[in-house]
Amino acid sequence: MSLLKPYLKLWFPFVLAVTAAALGLESIEGYKIKTTEYYGLMNLGADYFLVIIIMVSLPSLVLYPLIGVPVSLIMRRWIGSAAVRTVLYAWIGVLGGMWFFNENYLEDMVVRFDLRISTAAICFGMAGLFYALLEHFLISRLGRELGFEKLG
Repeated sequence: MSLLKPYLKLWFPFVLAVTAAALGLESIEGYKIKTTEYYGLMNLGADYFLVIIIMVSLPSLVLYPLIGVPVSLIMRRWIGSAAVRTVLYAWIGVLGGMWFFNENYLEDMVVRFDLRISTAAICFGMAGLFYALLEHFLISRLGRELGFEKLG
């Protein structure tokens, strides 16, 4: 259980980071879309936050313990360098952001409104970086509390 303790503490920050990345992407790129074909922040206003909670926060809340924790445990077990893990988490965020961008914005809208996938890469890459740094901090702190030089 002691190995899972920091990951349980990371559950809520993970969901917040993914949600913030999705809202950041929408506020930068989605706001460029000026058509009723797309129901984003511009068309739905404050109701868009409810959409984000349903479409992003809830799935990430469920997927974190199913995918995020096992990936984190495997990375911590097999990749000794915190710097390498940090880069990998950032890259996972970048790839996830690119997937999210392609799922949410039709190719026609990307061309017509000059949407940039790099914004998604930056927003979600920063979420991955945030997660990596927080994970490193929590595991280091927990290791000191338990009297281990290095936990995991």
